Amino acid sequence: MIVATTNLSYLISNCYWTDVHRTLEFKQEECKALLSTDIDYVFHQAICTDIHSIPHEVLILLLEHFPNALDLNAFIAVTENPHLLRRSMEILLEYANNSLCETVRENAQRFTSMAVKRKNVQIVGLLIERFPHVLNNGEILALSCKCGTAEIVQGILTAGHHHNVGKAGGLYLKIKHGEDALDIAIRLYDEKHEERRNTLITCLQYANAERMGVESTPRDYPVLLAAAGLAPQHILKSFLKLYTSEIIKTTPSGRHAIFKAVTMSVHDNKWGKLPVVFNSRVLINACTNGNLVLVQRLLEMSCLGLLSEQTKSLLQSTECDENAVDVAADLFDKDDYTSCEILKTCLQYANAAKLGWKVPPPNYPITLAAIGLIPLDMAVNLGIQYPDEIKHMDKIGKLAVRKVLKMAHDEPYYASRLDARCQYRLSFKTGKNKLKSNLDPIPQ
Repeated sequence: MIVATTNLSYLISNCYWTDVHRTLEFKQEECKALLSTDIDYVFHQAICTDIHSIPHEVLILLLEHFPNALDLNAFIAVTENPHLLRRSMEILLEYANNSLCETVRENAQRFTSMAVKRKNVQIVGLLIERFPHVLNNGEILALSCKCGTAEIVQGILTAGHHHNVGKAGGLYLKIKHGEDALDIAIRLYDEKHEERRNTLITCLQYANAERMGVESTPRDYPVLLAAAGLAPQHILKSFLKLYTSEIIKTTPSGRHAIFKAVTMSVHDNKWGKLPVVFNSRVLINACTNGNLVLVQRLLEMSCLGLLSEQTKSLLQSTECDENAVDVAADLFDKDDYTSCEILKTCLQYANAAKLGWKVPPPNYPITLAAIGLIPLDMAVNLGIQYPDEIKHMDKIGKLAVRKVLKMAHDEPYYASRLDARCQYRLSFKTGKNKLKSNLDPIPQ
């Protein structure tokens, strides 16, 4: 379309950027005359348009011809226009004088908040890159969880991690009413709202990475694993419905590990109940005497309901305060095959009972079964005696075992946080008074 008039304001209002560029380049005196009284208005008009965004080369020409039009309002206009890319803000910063740049720095938190509300991902990214101090109080991250996007939250957490803004990139910085960003993401969760769901998942991934002691979240880390021990029960149940594919696509041992992590996360220390046989003197004596065959037979037949009435009566009449798992753990000797097998058998059946199964699934990793039943250092040492169980796991399975170990190890620290979110504690009574603080690595 050929525009007859040379009125720059008219060209800008209609987004005729080619004609604007030509006018600025070849009719400079005419432009200055036309804009002698309304330079600021036309300049802001050019930035604010959301029909066809102003090209960067036109923006540069405007600034070169009318440098006095650049003020704080121009930065506000760019911040609030979601159609402008970060390069537009970069151009304004390049042409701003020192005084204006300082004013922008002082107002950086305000500008970033405005960009978050407008879901202006690129401008948010530029502002937190140029002015990382806006992350220090957690307000920007919290606001992003309320009305931003998962992409913005991801960028802020990444920047926060890079600048050491608290734990997990500033995820736990408290704001008004004692909430942190993770609390807000959990409170606002809606499984039907994709953006809020993805925002929470992003927060959980960073929280989990911090908890697991890794610098960044591994690619394709399962959502269920990240959420276990960090999200309330109703959200875990929602995730189980939405992300069952994560369980299905891994190996059997990996599925067992994810299931154990989720089970630990949604139950308190009364989860599951051991069959009567574990407290019978007959089974305890078999463990004490190293009678592996009898231990295996008693547990298998009892759990399958194959014991005769006479044997059942005998087991019930010999109930005591001791527990076969604790006895087998006390007698554990990593250099003695029989004691290893007895403890392994007791743990497998005890874990199956806790999880609601009659008998243990085949090839269930013993390290996984032992967690929550015996001290962690003993669980790891027992697992070392059966290295193939972990070695043959896929990547997700190994990640899940590490997560379960971590959950059992640092439960006291996270229990209060979970209780505050109306989630059960993760306490597990092992019959031992003290757990070692250092965990051996899982064999690769």
